[in-house]
Amino acid sequence: MLNFELWQERSSFDLDATALSDLGKSYGLLEGATAFFDDVVENADELSNDFVVRATQLVATSQCVLRTTLRRFGIPFGVDQPQRETFELLRAFINESDARAVFDGLRKDDVAALDEQEGFAETLEETREQLRERLEIIKRRKTAWATLAYNVETLGDPSADLPSVWSRIVRATTNLCDELGEPPSSVRLRELLRNAISEIPDEVEKTAAFCRVAQQIDVFLENERAQTESESRLEDAEDFVSSELQTARERYSGGKIVFVGGIPQEHLRKRLEKAFQAEVLWASFDHGDSLDRFGSFLRDPDVGLFVVYIPWCSHKHSEELTAEIRAVGKDYIRQRKGTNPEMIARTICQQLSLSNGRDPS
Repeated sequence: MLNFELWQERSSFDLDATALSDLGKSYGLLEGATAFFDDVVENADELSNDFVVRATQLVATSQCVLRTTLRRFGIPFGVDQPQRETFELLRAFINESDARAVFDGLRKDDVAALDEQEGFAETLEETREQLRERLEIIKRRKTAWATLAYNVETLGDPSADLPSVWSRIVRATTNLCDELGEPPSSVRLRELLRNAISEIPDEVEKTAAFCRVAQQIDVFLENERAQTESESRLEDAEDFVSSELQTARERYSGGKIVFVGGIPQEHLRKRLEKAFQAEVLWASFDHGDSLDRFGSFLRDPDVGLFVVYIPWCSHKHSEELTAEIRAVGKDYIRQRKGTNPEMIARTICQQLSLSNGRDPS
């Protein structure tokens, strides 16, 4: 921090109360801008370069405002300790940072235009408040990431209460996405959760944000698996039809299948249609939506199957919907993992007790 001496006590200048007040305010702006600059530099690794440039601009402008005020009262500028230290501080920082181009022409005799002087204190305070808000978000993000990482690690503890641990994971993930700006497609989220997310207990209530993250992870893993598969086989993997897929195809071919959960993925919908030779309708719904929207599917005689994809649905909605499906006597499965048609066909045969390519109904 710079040493802002009581320059007003110098006896070599004859200044009235107004001049002393104006000069005191100008030195106060220089001190405030420099304190803000110190805070930004201290947290520079966590902040965008825009904050660093703005802090440097504020210090430079505050020094220009001070020089302008001094000149107005006929006082030499650039000779007292605060100004010299401020100038050298700026020069040293600019020479070591990306801000050099912005202030390459900084001179010791720069002064401020009238429009730069007016409202400077308000601008400085507004920027300070933005910094406080940003640092608070950074602090909250660190806490949320630490909480998430700790609870993911706790999943490996045999004595852990898994539903409780998963509830904390859901809350931390939701906080990061809904409150702190982390995108559902975040690589960091994916790498933390990819090996565990398919094991979340059914009874754990999931939020819309967590379901979006789960969908992004599943889509990534499926694409990764497909890529590996295509590289390891000369023939197209989709040309292979297992007995389970053949059984499911015979049961639903020509009809409609409703895929429930997540955000519609056109490439996945078309892949399922090709595999099952049926029209696939994607029913996406958020946590606040009513189940009434499924009425048309439940009444449609051509709908033969509902695929309720558990990782992309809330527990409450999936339970209520499956109860309504049972009431009208339609097929449904609860798919816990995998959007590959073969995996879905295997679940169909297991949960509907279809085997050996024969349909018991």
